[in-house]
Parts: sequence; C-alpha cells; structure tokens
Amino acid sequence: MIALGYSLLIFTSTASTTPFNLLVMESASKKEWGALFSRYSFLSSIGTLIGLLISTFLVIYMRIFQIIFILAVIMAITSIISVKILPEPILTFERTAILHHKESFFTRLLHLPLMFLHLPNPHHFKLFKLSRLLKKPINYVPLLYIAIVIFYISSGIFNTVYPASLYVKGLDKSEALAVITMGMIFQIIGFRISEKLIKDKNETELAHKSLLLRGGSYFILGVSTLLFYGQLILILGLIFYPLAAGIAFAIYYSSSNTLIFKIVGERSQGKNLGVYSTVVGIALFLGSLLSGYITHYLSYGIDFITAGILLFISSLIFRYLEEG
Repeated sequence: MIALGYSLLIFTSTASTTPFNLLVMESASKKEWGALFSRYSFLSSIGTLIGLLISTFLVIYMRIFQIIFILAVIMAITSIISVKILPEPILTFERTAILHHKESFFTRLLHLPLMFLHLPNPHHFKLFKLSRLLKKPINYVPLLYIAIVIFYISSGIFNTVYPASLYVKGLDKSEALAVITMGMIFQIIGFRISEKLIKDKNETELAHKSLLLRGGSYFILGVSTLLFYGQLILILGLIFYPLAAGIAFAIYYSSSNTLIFKIVGERSQGKNLGVYSTVVGIALFLGSLLSGYITHYLSYGIDFITAGILLFISSLIFRYLEEG
C-alpha cells in the first residue's frame, strides 16, 4: 500500500509538469518565457525548502499518515483556489483542441467506440539518424534532446544515492540535512540569478557553462568520497553540492527548458511538451537504475565521477550547438 500510494503521488506530481509548462508559455510573449519560467522555478524552490524544514520538525511530533492527510487537504484547497483565481491566458495552445471539436469527437466515438494505438516504428526515430546528427542545421533539435537526456541520466545516477553516501561516509542526520538544505537555498538563489541572466545571455551558452560547473562539482565530490571520511565529506559537501544542485542546476534548468519552449513550434505544443516530459522521466529512471548497479559493484565515488563525466559530454554538445 505504501508503494501504491507513493506511486500515485509521483504520478500526480509528474502529470502536472506539462500543464505548468503550457501555462508559462500561455502567460507571456515568447521573449519572456525564460524569465517567467525562472521566476516560477524560484517560487517552487522556496516552497520546497519551506516544506522540507517544516516536515523535519513535524515528524518529531506527528505520525506520518497524519502529515500526509494534512498535505492532502492543503493540495485540495490549493487546487480549488487555483481554478478560481488563475486568469485567462494571453495565448491559447493545443490543449483546447478537443474542446473546439468535441461534437465531431463524440460523434465519431459513438459510431466507432474504439481507440487505436499506433506502435512506434523506425521511421518515427528518423530525427536521430546519424546522417542528420552530423549535418547542420538539421542536427540542432536531435542533439539538443540527446544533451538533455544525458543530463537527466547523470542526475538520476547522482541524486539517487548521494544522500545515502553521506550516511555511509560518517555524517549524522543533522549534518546530511544541512548539506541538502544548503543545496536548496543555493537553488533558490540560482533561479533568481538565472531570471536575470537569461534575458541577456544565449541559452545554449548558459547551459554549456552551468554543466561544466555541475560536472566539475560532481567529479570533486566523487574523488572526495573515494578518499575521505567524516568532517571533510561534510565540508566539501557544503561547498560543492550547493554549486551543483543549486546554482548550476537552476541556470541549466531555466535555459534548457526555454530552449525546449522555443522548438516545440507553433502547433502541438501540448503533445511535444508531453513527449519531452516522458523522455526526461525515462532518462531519470535509467540513471537511477544505473546508480544502483554502479554503487553495488563499484563505489559511491565512481558513481559520482561517472555522473560528472556524462555532464561534461552534455556540456560539449551544448558548446557545439552554441557555436553552430
């Protein structure tokens, strides 16, 4: 039951990603998408940090199921309020297409009550053919997707086991919480910085440099995990984890999502954003799976170094896109 409940929670959290991205695109002109998305992520990070700190104290005085019930009530109230107060969008994208044609849709469904699922075939993946990957400018979109997939695989590899590694390397609960909290504080700062940077800088340049910072931080954390124990792990974690999970992630996340917003085109925005969210989810799952094998058969340090090397590869792709 715990696994089922957690799965439903993750499902609802993930399902909201595409509607939120569409809401960003509908709430501003194209040139303001990056700054608006950074502001949204900035506020989300503040909420996440506040929730983490409050829950840390609540678990001392309340049972877990009581906290979950309170959160469910808060979410229900938030959903009702959002429906009431959200203004009409400036632009309206694909998500209203069925509403515009609901009569024909229901008529067809009444006469032929079937839904057809088209299985993918090699033709659907022609975007990633080697001949297209090597030829400018048609290689821009497939290379962008490949770079983003590599990033999320790396994130899955690192994030899945980093908290556990802190305990294994001698930190207690309060010290581990301090490292994670510091990372979230710097993430809030990073989103605030990215909101200003993204107005003046090229998104591919920002992604390239932020990945270098994140990859270098992962690499240093990996080497330190192999060599050190105890307080040195705490000190290095307080320095490099905020740089990786805070500043670098915030700048990369804002710039890469802005790039995706720009390439989804004038049509099928909802579908394309949905596909993008699916690709990200698969990449994170694959990274998490790989992290289990790497830490079991090798070590935490090798896991973090592997994640860092993948980020360097992703950074090189963004550098190639920036130059081209």
